[in-house]
Amino acid sequence: MKWMKTCALCTAAVLAAASFSGSAKSDWESKHDTALPDLDDGNWVETLHTDFTTIKNMDELLAAKWAPSPHGLRNVEYWCPQMIEFTDQGLVIHSERQEDHQCEVCGVSEGIFTGGIETRITGDNPQALFEQAYGYYEATVIVPRGTGMWSAFWLQSDYVGKVGHQGRDGTEIDVYESSFGRENPTQTGQALHYDAYDAPWYRSQGSVADVGYNLYDGQEHTYALKWTPEEYVFYVDGKAVWASNYGGVSTVPEVLRLTVEIRPDAWGPYGQQLGAFENHSDGTNDFIIKDVKVYQNNSYVSAIKSNDDYRDMEKTFIGLIAAASAVGAAALITGAVFAVKAIRRKMAKNK
Repeated sequence: MKWMKTCALCTAAVLAAASFSGSAKSDWESKHDTALPDLDDGNWVETLHTDFTTIKNMDELLAAKWAPSPHGLRNVEYWCPQMIEFTDQGLVIHSERQEDHQCEVCGVSEGIFTGGIETRITGDNPQALFEQAYGYYEATVIVPRGTGMWSAFWLQSDYVGKVGHQGRDGTEIDVYESSFGRENPTQTGQALHYDAYDAPWYRSQGSVADVGYNLYDGQEHTYALKWTPEEYVFYVDGKAVWASNYGGVSTVPEVLRLTVEIRPDAWGPYGQQLGAFENHSDGTNDFIIKDVKVYQNNSYVSAIKSNDDYRDMEKTFIGLIAAASAVGAAALITGAVFAVKAIRRKMAKNK
């Protein structure tokens, strides 16, 4: 999940939170079909279902089309498969500051360690184990309650870095980010990002919803996305909390990711002050993933496109900007020459 460094998304999120908490129907509710899909209407087909309470080891995780998130330094924290534990309660991602970490890939003994899982293998031979465009995506989890950190359920495509087609050639879809536990435990955030992270043309839109009850209570909550060719609709425990078609809606397959990120004493997603990160032995820092389900709607399949359907326009855009700059510079020079000549004529006339 890519968190942008400007405040634009923070502002949008605050406005969205204000509109959601009111009694009147919000703008997004009026514009979009926010109803939960009827998965039994004959058009929906289950394409992935992982009950993580039954998975006992890494081999079974891989067979279920999941793998650990990229191993190594993420930001100030390290993602390491050692932080993944398989239990009868679900797959647990631990987060801990360690002084005796032993791992050749991480390469350090002291640091903050956490992790994630996703439906792709990363590294020297990357491979998508499962990816899909459009459909219904649902994750039942227990979010970590610790400060200085957040968990997320998000979808991402390698094509997000392509420029020139808005979000249609790949949008990062943040189904939820749990950065609100310290000060706003009844809130949740969702966001959309596209067009090359950190580039001049990078764009994003976000929302914050207040569901009216504690999402950091140590209990299961379900976060879901309905992604159609026309819109994205986001749900918490079966209730729509936001909808958007920002960027024109992604048309390409994307992988699923469930991860933890740690930023001690920093600002997190949606302008949240995360607070200090501390070790806990009672499960406070644990991200527990219980179940993930994915469905496809037969009527959406014909609208799916591939990476090859879109050309990266970044070099073209850079060339156009350079040309415009050159034309602008030439115009300034020409204007200056004419101005100088006019001044000289005036001076000559006054002699």
